[in-house]
Amino acid sequence: MKTPKRKSTVAMLLSVGIGMALVAILSLAWTFSSSTQQLHQITRDLYTHPFLVSNAAASLKVSLYQMRSATLQIGLMATQRVDIEKLAREIEAYDHQARRDIEAIKQNFLGDISKVSELETKVNEWHDIRMHILDAVRKGDAATAEEIIATQGSPKFDEIAELAEYILSFAKDRAKQYVQEGDDKANQLIGDGNRLSIFLLGVFILTSYLVVWRILTLQKELDNQATTDMLTGVVNRRQFFNHVDLQIRRAKRYGEIFSFVLVDLDFFKAVNDTYGHATGDKVLQNFCIICRNTMRRADIIGRLGGEEFGILLLNTKPDDAREVIDRLRRLVHDTAMQIDGNEVRITASFGIAGLKQETIESSSADDLFKCADEALYQAKHNGRNQVSVYVC
Repeated sequence: MKTPKRKSTVAMLLSVGIGMALVAILSLAWTFSSSTQQLHQITRDLYTHPFLVSNAAASLKVSLYQMRSATLQIGLMATQRVDIEKLAREIEAYDHQARRDIEAIKQNFLGDISKVSELETKVNEWHDIRMHILDAVRKGDAATAEEIIATQGSPKFDEIAELAEYILSFAKDRAKQYVQEGDDKANQLIGDGNRLSIFLLGVFILTSYLVVWRILTLQKELDNQATTDMLTGVVNRRQFFNHVDLQIRRAKRYGEIFSFVLVDLDFFKAVNDTYGHATGDKVLQNFCIICRNTMRRADIIGRLGGEEFGILLLNTKPDDAREVIDRLRRLVHDTAMQIDGNEVRITASFGIAGLKQETIESSSADDLFKCADEALYQAKHNGRNQVSVYVC
């Protein structure tokens, strides 16, 4: 009778042990399954909310700055012969993109949704302001256009940019919060001492790293897009005049000399009409390459709009700048661009401006631009493919 009892006890102990092991395994499996689901939810939320909102907000800011740049250009149309309607169509395209980005933000934003509604309202108000500016320019009323830009357009843009920055910052902060939540869950899994917890932690950390890296990359791209002309790779109009303002301040404070050069490609419309806009774009790109290869690294090249460029020659007097720019002019004239099987040749007109020592204190970037524009007009009047200097 003892043997069966011993067998029964052993069987019971084995059963209890197996049962406890089974419970432990099931409990562990449930813990890991639950934790895995939570990690999955965190990662999914990270992608479906902050990541998408960050993308949309970054795209929105690019569209806003492009619309602002084009609007400022339109404000000058009453005194310059440039295709107003082309800029108007560009603004419309960026406006459509901005509205698509706002819709994406509305669907995924986890913060104060009233901010998004306010953003949408102000974008609509800014659209109406731009229409008033465009109407004034079409009528040739530059004064009214400039007044609307200064009193309504620029303040409204600042309000919109502030809201867009809030949304982007919130999305980044929310992403960091999700990352922290994931780290806490991963640490809990590590505390269980299971290899699977380490594996899940590694997967999550890798995913989090990639997401954060992508967000930082987008931020860097946004910063670059806000200061760089996307077609040619040189600085855009806004950034170029920031450099001009800085150089004027340095000239006032330290007496540093510099020259401002305004460049216009001669008969560029004929290039587009003959070879197409794609070839015209490549001509602009090749022109910038020639400039970069000719200018010093410290010199600054910017695209001001269309086929108009600006060059800032540091520590260079206007008379010395003439020699440098004339060398660039000859190089542009002598260069045959091979584009899509076509040999394209262009010339350019250059207007060089500098500030007299007695006028530096009272001068601004606008004054310098007007001087360079006057010099450029003289170069064109003399037959184009010329260099003219005007010291104001």
